[in-house]
Amino acid sequence: MKVFFANCGYLTGLTGRTDEYVFLLWRYLFEDSQISRPFIDTLKAEDPDVCLLVEMKHSKIMDIYDALPEYQHIVTVEKYGKGTLSKLGKRNVHAVLSKRPIENTRTLLFKDGNKKSILSVVIEGVDFHVCHLSLRAKTRRLQIQQLAEVLFSAKSTIVAGDFNVFGGDSELEDFEKKGIFYNLNTKNQNTFPAYNPTKKLDYIYATRDIKESDFRILPEVFSDHRALCCTISK
Repeated sequence: MKVFFANCGYLTGLTGRTDEYVFLLWRYLFEDSQISRPFIDTLKAEDPDVCLLVEMKHSKIMDIYDALPEYQHIVTVEKYGKGTLSKLGKRNVHAVLSKRPIENTRTLLFKDGNKKSILSVVIEGVDFHVCHLSLRAKTRRLQIQQLAEVLFSAKSTIVAGDFNVFGGDSELEDFEKKGIFYNLNTKNQNTFPAYNPTKKLDYIYATRDIKESDFRILPEVFSDHRALCCTISK
């Protein structure tokens, strides 16, 4: 099963340059379907079975489906969960797009932070979890601890997300120390900013019963984060 993960940056086309966040800020507010083309072209080229996405606009999902109807199984969840930011969450979602049937869906919530939602789906016996951790180090540490607690006995599980670990891999010790999951990015390739990656913020983890091959950080630039791609089997 080929798996694709990306922080889509709401498909604004910003690549992580500081000046873009100033002069192209309007793209967060106004829709332009042409800006989505590099992302759609990347999916066409890679042809993954399962796409795990964060920072996606709900309105863009149908654009992707119209261009790539083979992803007929779609699940989204509001990024912020329930709370003061939930109305924004109706526009900003985590999403799973799959060619293969989704057998089960549920939403878990972090106790801390604004980006509370963890989207969980089961596809062909593999439990996928998609999350986006806080920019605040203290909150992020609590979220990582909670993730470790929820998944302390996981099997046949993939966890993918923008972990925002600006402090480096040491922030993930609470998650890794139980030895249940391993990091698929064994070559420590950076993912952010996309135009010239200097930090590793995006991760795919797998339980030890999942076999992985062909893990890559993709060269295509359609967001301020590079996308991750790999093939997994049980």
